[in-house]
Amino acid sequence: MHIRVLTLNIWNDQGDPRRLDLINRELRRLAPDLVAFQEVKHTPEQRQLDTLLAGTDLHGTHQAEVMATVPPFADRFGGSAIATRWPHRVVEALDLRSRMRWMFPGAPWL
Repeated sequence: MHIRVLTLNIWNDQGDPRRLDLINRELRRLAPDLVAFQEVKHTPEQRQLDTLLAGTDLHGTHQAEVMATVPPFADRFGGSAIATRWPHRVVEALDLRSRMRWMFPGAPWL
């Protein structure tokens, strides 16, 4: 069995506003089975994952839909999302920020 995997940093809403549509076009062309996105905005005003996956037959989940708390600066930088060719369900969502505190003592984002 072969699985096509793609990872991509969306860079929230930085850059050319046509970028999301171009990424969507490439997702449809490449037809990946599994996609990991970073810096995807998910606010009441802007749900970038919906735009990215439109017409792709991919099933997506943004971390904002499954996390118990909203990470700091999520409204500005977005968060992580996953999309799969197959329907999926979230079994568990872990907030790893507390485990990283030892690496970045005093970091305000942790």
